[in-house]
Amino acid sequence: MSQQIVVVTGGTGALGESVCQAFLARGAFVHVTYRAEKEVPPFKEHLSEHVSRFRLHEVDLTNEEAVIKLYEDVVAQSGRVDVVVNVAGGFAMGPIETTTRATLDMQFAVNFTTTFLSAREATRHMKPRKFGHIINVGSRAGVDAPGWMTAYVATKAAVLAFTRSLADELKGTGITVNAVLPSTIDTPANRESMPNADFATWVKPQEIARVCTFLASDDARATSGALIPVYGDA
Repeated sequence: MSQQIVVVTGGTGALGESVCQAFLARGAFVHVTYRAEKEVPPFKEHLSEHVSRFRLHEVDLTNEEAVIKLYEDVVAQSGRVDVVVNVAGGFAMGPIETTTRATLDMQFAVNFTTTFLSAREATRHMKPRKFGHIINVGSRAGVDAPGWMTAYVATKAAVLAFTRSLADELKGTGITVNAVLPSTIDTPANRESMPNADFATWVKPQEIARVCTFLASDDARATSGALIPVYGDA
């Protein structure tokens, strides 16, 4: 994986940071997008040993022009894009009676629109080279469809359908498209919001990151359109 040029959207979050760490540890150069400025200092501190091999980009991934510019900047700076991991997203839950149109629109924007635009622009730059790996982060909820989170479930289900459709479209181009489907991820935020849960059954961010690096490796060149469960012991 040495010398791979990788884009990780939402890379300063709990899962995103682990994905960045996994690729950096394997010798990649990583372009990292973020929105929350407060996440930048701890990200830089945690990955300080790799500071020369990552670059941070403040980007609104729901903005089409901003995503176009992101990929133009990445290619201008690094010459190409080899791998994209679309981590950026958000979560909302509650009964449907109190789920507003604004919540629904926001869930589609942060979970699906960000993935669609990033994958589209990555495809534009990968196709001429006939090489690339696009890895989307879905969710177990997109398959199991639990109640009390209808907006979130709908958007993650859209990510999974999009992954399979794009994989079919890109057959023969040298570009693979796959998705990882985590169950509840063991993050500080999730522990705080669900203090009585059994954390031991939750999947670790590092475990998900290792699956992502596999999907970006030569060993996974024959795998495209896969929706890979990463559930831990849940």
